[in-house]
Order: sequence, then C-alpha cells, then structure tokens
Amino acid sequence: MLRRLLHEVLNARGVQSLRVPPSWKNATFLEQNIYYVIPLSLWESVVLNVGRERFTEDDQRREREIAEAAGDDSGNVAIRNDAFVNYLDLRPIQPVTLDSEAAETLGKKPAQARQLARAATKRLAETDGPRRAYLGWLLTNPQFLAEHDDLHRQFDNQLDSQSYPQPRHSTRRRPDKLIVESKQWIDGCRDFYVRWRLQSLMLPHLPVPLPFQIPVVEDPATGSAREGVVTSSIPDIYPTRGRGLIDATMEEALRGRGAPEHLQEWFRIVRRSSATANVLPMYHRWFRLQHYWRLLHRRYPESLHRKKRVLTEAFATFFEIGFDTIKADLRRIEDRLGSSWDRR
Repeated sequence: MLRRLLHEVLNARGVQSLRVPPSWKNATFLEQNIYYVIPLSLWESVVLNVGRERFTEDDQRREREIAEAAGDDSGNVAIRNDAFVNYLDLRPIQPVTLDSEAAETLGKKPAQARQLARAATKRLAETDGPRRAYLGWLLTNPQFLAEHDDLHRQFDNQLDSQSYPQPRHSTRRRPDKLIVESKQWIDGCRDFYVRWRLQSLMLPHLPVPLPFQIPVVEDPATGSAREGVVTSSIPDIYPTRGRGLIDATMEEALRGRGAPEHLQEWFRIVRRSSATANVLPMYHRWFRLQHYWRLLHRRYPESLHRKKRVLTEAFATFFEIGFDTIKADLRRIEDRLGSSWDRR
C-alpha cells in the first residue's frame, strides 16, 4: 500500500467549494477592498448582549449571511477579490482527527490512528500555542504596529496590485495583477519580515510568524531530503521547555547572545528559565480578542457606544471564559496601546 505523509492526508481531505455572498461588496465596510468576517457565534452573542435594535436589519442579514458562508471553524477570516482568505490562527486550535479512511491510507489500525492523532494534537498545541502568543504580543506592541502602519503608508498602492510577497513553497495563489516595479515593495516587506521574525503577512494586521520545523522537510540548499540527517529550523521567538544537554544547547544558541532591542520583552517571556512563561495563554487569547474587538468597533462605532460592559460579556461567552478575565485583558491591552486602541 502506498503510504503518504500525514500532512498530505490532512490537506487532501475536507476540500469544499464555498460561495461568497455578493453582499460583501459594501463600500461602507471595506478596508483596503477587504471585508473581514465576524464569526457567527460572536456576532450572535454581540447582538444578543448589545441589543438587536442597535443594528439595522440589513447589517444583521449581511453579517449572518457572510458568517454562515465562511463557517466558524473553517479559518475563513476575510473576503478579497471575491474569494475567502483563510488564516487558521484566528480560530481555536483544533484537535487532529483521523477517520478510518485516513488510517487505511496511513497503513494504521484504528487504535494506532487514534494514538497518532492524540500525539499530533499535543505537538501542534506545543508549537501553535507559543506562535499564537507571539501574535498576541505583536499586535499589542506599539512599536510593531507603528512599523506595520509605516510600511503600508509607504507602499499604499501595492497591496491592491500585488498582495504581499510570499515565501518559497507558499500555497498562496499569485495575485490577479502583477506589476514589474515591485522591488522596493518586496525589499520593504522582506526587511519587515526579518526584523519581526515573520514568514509573511496574510492581510494587514494578520502576520504569519516563521514556522517551527522539526524536521525540515527538505534541505533549503539542494531542495531534497538528506538521508540520515534531521535538520531543524527553530526561530528564536519559540520557547524551549525540556531539560538536558540538547535543550540547554538550543536555548543558548537561540538566545545566548541576547535579544535585539525591539524583541527583548518577548525574549524575557519565552526564555527557558523565565517565570513569566505562564502568560503565554494570555497573549494567545489577546490575538483573537484584539482583532475582533477592533473590527467590531471600526464597523459599528455608534452601535457599540457606551456598551463596553455588555460587549465584554459577549466576548466572555465567545471565548467560553470568565467576564473578569476578558475585562482584565482589555485593561492590560489599553495600558499597552492607549485608550483609543480599539479605534485605530
């Protein structure tokens, strides 16, 4: 039996054709010709808590129609060029599941497939959690936000014409329009990516951090696997958590020479001996919180005026977490970004 890699099996399954509702083409709500999706479960919670009368029937119909088409668990976070943009870091981490067909493809018995799925879920959580925490730290970091906005002001026409430069092996399709005069845009993005340890940007304010790869699938020099050698790629934004020679050596290699000034705070958080490592789940939560909190306030400023408490309750329901936790999160984000952060 021909056996395929796990990621090939998972990527080949669950493919579906999605219809993009035409109602997204509403100039009032487009940002750089992008319509950001509000998840249906969050939208319903907001309407229930804030009050149905605070939103027009057209707004309620449009948000529901687009959210239903996108699907809460799909990772479809926006619409651009009449297509959904997929970005998985704005949805909860999903457990890996392998059904009987996947088990047969992998040459595994059902019990073995379940064990493999549990192991894969654990490993994904150990890398996805810190990566999403880094996203939460970035998007509540004034310096990152200022440089991000400067990049877009400097090249304000490039996003529509070219999209963002993507890394090798990217699954992103090429942009609809290609312009030859792109070197400055590419160089500007490359410098920004390197400085902030990014692979790319999916959309404005939706960065893609450098991935944690053990093993690297192929040698970057030869384009093929090297037999008998396991090559790893571990960006310095990821923590090391184990004990022993290998982990100590990796920690020294990643952060032994100190941190660049703009990353010092994050390095203190992820350093192996750091007592603040338990804040990673908080930053992880902040990434989704700040994204949807800002989106709602940009789109419905009048409807949400003087509705902070009931909106906080809606987010607590959405996150399935206590009201006081969300309230504390919002206070800490405001301390970092200022009182008008939700209207930037």
